[in-house]
Amino acid sequence: MFKSHLLTAILTSIITCFTVYSLADPVKRLSQNYTQAIVDAHIRLLYRLGHSEAVITALNDRFYNPFTLDEILAKDKQWHNSVELQTQITQNPIAQEMAQLVSSTQYSIAEIMLVDLNGALVAAYPTTTDFWQGDEDKFQRAITNSKFYISPAKWDESTQDYSFFVAMAIYRGAEKLGALIAGLNVTEEYMLSMGLERLLELRQQESSTPKETDAIEEKP
Repeated sequence: MFKSHLLTAILTSIITCFTVYSLADPVKRLSQNYTQAIVDAHIRLLYRLGHSEAVITALNDRFYNPFTLDEILAKDKQWHNSVELQTQITQNPIAQEMAQLVSSTQYSIAEIMLVDLNGALVAAYPTTTDFWQGDEDKFQRAITNSKFYISPAKWDESTQDYSFFVAMAIYRGAEKLGALIAGLNVTEEYMLSMGLERLLELRQQESSTPKETDAIEEKP
């Protein structure tokens, strides 16, 4: 019974709550700690990936050789039927690293996208619904915010998981180049396999990033 209440408390708090709970409630304290740990671990991972040489180089190349809007819309229209275009985006070296992260049981990542300043894909895994992400709220939030953006979590009753996006703008010096966006699905199985202690250890592995309290910027 306690296990059931504990899982319910953890699920209902993921991403949607960062307020300080009463010290008299140990279940809520654990829930808050777990929430912070999972956010910190994934933010640190994205920061490391987003600041890798391969990502900066790819975005820099696209920055100096951008697609026109007509080209972007044409590629977006071709996206579902063009195996060649999909292969260029989902099987390049950056996408291969993304695939490893998506398949890792240490993280709860369902998809990762790297987009240029206009919202056109540079790399992604797995294949996305659209080539152009420029009209998506998660892209616009990442580009307009100077810190990480964490979307409100959505509960799926059928799959019993929470899904949300973590996004960050990527810079070369003071010049904004694009954004890195990850979709996360936090399942009950993930929480059971990745307890708070393991998440805290995972967070420490990603040690080259800013303090998590400096990186989080949640928007309603």
